[in-house]
Amino acid sequence: MFGKRNGSGQGLRNGQGQGQGRGRGMGLRDGSGQGQGRGAANRNQQKSLNIDSKKENKMKVAFVTNNGTTVAKHIGLAKKIAFYQFPEGELIEIVENPIMKKIKDEGIKLDKESEGNRHLDVGHKIPAFLKQNSVDAFVTYEFGKGVKDNLLEFGITPVVPQSHNIEEIIEMIKKNQENR
Repeated sequence: MFGKRNGSGQGLRNGQGQGQGRGRGMGLRDGSGQGQGRGAANRNQQKSLNIDSKKENKMKVAFVTNNGTTVAKHIGLAKKIAFYQFPEGELIEIVENPIMKKIKDEGIKLDKESEGNRHLDVGHKIPAFLKQNSVDAFVTYEFGKGVKDNLLEFGITPVVPQSHNIEEIIEMIKKNQENR
């Protein structure tokens, strides 16, 4: 599974990894793994990504993307959300980002305001959307505090990987699951 913040090695960035919450690559629960980077998460906010027997060792991971091949930089402005099932790493579906759908449907004009000042309610709508879709982990380029806190509240692990190539991330998750 993913390396946790209290491990001695690096882990997936979301407050997990490299012992002090500074890791950004993939890692195993025991802290071994690879990756480097930044991050700031409260150790007490971290939720385990344990897979229980009810889920039959399945994990659903969502990736925010524009093109289906790389992780998008902005959650709210990404065109799509891709859902993958693990341990297989199979693509389940790619859907339109509900925030982009709202922007198109309502004809919202995007100013040069920062994402948090656009009043698109990304911090609430995306976590609720992911919860409705039974997502265990959400992968994006970076997280604002509101989005991250709401994901954690729903039991969804926010993930900022070292690589932004979805196929590379999928392979790393599969390797980590094989080694647990």
